[in-house]
Amino acid sequence: MTFGVSTRPSTPVFDLLEHKYQDRWLQDRRKTELVKREKIQQKTLTNKGIYETRASLLRKYAPPIDSPPLWQLPRFAKSSSAHLETFRTQPIKDSAFQHHGMDSISRRGAFGHGIYEPASS
Repeated sequence: MTFGVSTRPSTPVFDLLEHKYQDRWLQDRRKTELVKREKIQQKTLTNKGIYETRASLLRKYAPPIDSPPLWQLPRFAKSSSAHLETFRTQPIKDSAFQHHGMDSISRRGAFGHGIYEPASS
């Protein structure tokens, strides 16, 4: 006893050398893991008793509902067919699409819209 405070018993060196503390800890971990596994198995066993029949599935099924159309100003509702023509004439449009089709051969990508591919020999 030093200054009225009792001394702690020393740690047994033999237990440290034999790794008994590690063995106890591992046993505790194994026990807790087994308990967790048993709880999970019990939960899965209780859920197996519920069967889904056609009636129960139809009861849960919610048919998809089409959303209402977006609101428009009444004055734009009649002329709702928006159309924008960017080519001046039809022959110019045809030639542009023909050029795009010929030019897409040398471009990368699924539809030939990507960057130019270097020539390979």
